[in-house]
Amino acid sequence: MTGIIRTYVNEFVKDNDFVVASVVVSSDGHLVAGAQKKEYSLDRLSALGSTFMALGDSLAGEVAMGGCKDVIAELDGGIVAFMHVTRNVAIASVSDSSRSLGLLLSSTRGCIDSILRELKSLPKTKEEATN
Repeated sequence: MTGIIRTYVNEFVKDNDFVVASVVVSSDGHLVAGAQKKEYSLDRLSALGSTFMALGDSLAGEVAMGGCKDVIAELDGGIVAFMHVTRNVAIASVSDSSRSLGLLLSSTRGCIDSILRELKSLPKTKEEATN
């Protein structure tokens, strides 16, 4: 499973000029997969991604407006989008263009959709088949 995610994240970063890094992270902050064009600490980005998604989930619960889909940080030098892949996995995508929000969100969603489609096509484990 990690190999599939790694492949899609690598392609996502390589194929999108405005994306300079992306990480897929577990809810406890562990790096699942990551790729980058600029030098970042992917472990630190993973920890922050997990924290931001937990904050978004807490905020969504507090204001009773449904689940948190995305958390967006608009920075002077670009944008970081945090999005759920599953309930326990998130992706953080970094763009060095402050004018790429729509592109970043749609391309990240496309990456998520590709990962989920591929994972759904995998054969179920014995444990999953009995549940």
